[in-house]
Amino acid sequence: MTGPLEGVAVLDFTTSLSGPLAAGILADLGARVIKVEHPARPDRARFVGTRRGGISAMYQMANRGKLSIALDLREPDGAATALALAREADVVVENFRPGVTERLGIGYARLRDLNDRLVYVSINGFGSSGPYARRPAFDSLLQAYGGLAALQGGAGGEPGPIGHAVVDKLAGMIGAQAALAALLARGRGAGGQHVEVSMLEVAAWFVHLDAAGPSTLPDAPKDQGDDATTGQRTALRFADGWGMVSLGHDGGLRALCEVLGVALPPELATMAGRQARPEAFRAVLDAIRGRAAGLPRAATGARLVAAGALYADVLEPAEIPANEQAVARRLFVESTHPVAGRVVEPRLPAVFSATPPADPGPSPALDEHGDLIRAELEGRTHA
Repeated sequence: MTGPLEGVAVLDFTTSLSGPLAAGILADLGARVIKVEHPARPDRARFVGTRRGGISAMYQMANRGKLSIALDLREPDGAATALALAREADVVVENFRPGVTERLGIGYARLRDLNDRLVYVSINGFGSSGPYARRPAFDSLLQAYGGLAALQGGAGGEPGPIGHAVVDKLAGMIGAQAALAALLARGRGAGGQHVEVSMLEVAAWFVHLDAAGPSTLPDAPKDQGDDATTGQRTALRFADGWGMVSLGHDGGLRALCEVLGVALPPELATMAGRQARPEAFRAVLDAIRGRAAGLPRAATGARLVAAGALYADVLEPAEIPANEQAVARRLFVESTHPVAGRVVEPRLPAVFSATPPADPGPSPALDEHGDLIRAELEGRTHA
């Protein structure tokens, strides 16, 4: 067995990032995923960011290990092939706006009539109901509606989006998790079902986990702060780079001050004391930053970790593959893509003791497997 989902068939009608990632996680877990793209308008993710030969870095990461077939669903032959694939699928994933799949003839009701065991996952911006249902959904807009942009500005500050497609990625992860849960339910006799994942709802859920205390507990005492974590960390600029310290534990703060030679008044030694004296604590933080600015990052970081401070180097994404922990865990895998050349990418961030998935495979060229898939369908038809 290669991966816990070996033998599971997935039909992928998705584009961009949220839907491809959901189906891509299933591929990483060993499912056979067939990606359907329009022959003249393929997945736009192929052509964004760093790319070579019709393969972008994002496209590779979200579509690695999949098979590709090009189908025009508005043409009779394309529609018939899609329906034949749906009859055999365990999972369908789509991320069109609500109503589009019905117009294309691949909506849940139509496919359920062909395959009542089908798990059908829809990922969309705002859900299939409500006044926003038909609005276009882009990650920055979902960050705005979901509270993420406001959090970046802080209290009274200018809002701004996180600098990557965080809601798309979260929605893809929830979509994959939902598909797996529905497959488990099917195995217990529930049959197939339709699962809907709204990106707005994903963003709101994500924010409320730790950054919306007063609205989550409206009857709690006031003035306790909105956020359980962000006020307890700070970035430090060293002479040659950046580091991050967490200030949420008393012992870690004491170690930080000792290593940097900053006096910590006794009344600030506890979290309660620091919350009661914010201006005095800000003065200590200013002293910490001032000391760090003249020190080398690597040597100081090592001393901080050894002393028990809660510290990490701030790494650029390109630095992560060489990080000693990433190397020790074999997080990054290098391979050669037939079109894009060398690929260095993280494996699925889960380690299975009994059913380990294979290393990531190449993402497909458009219609690379079309003839193979059609021949398989024809062979099963005549069997």
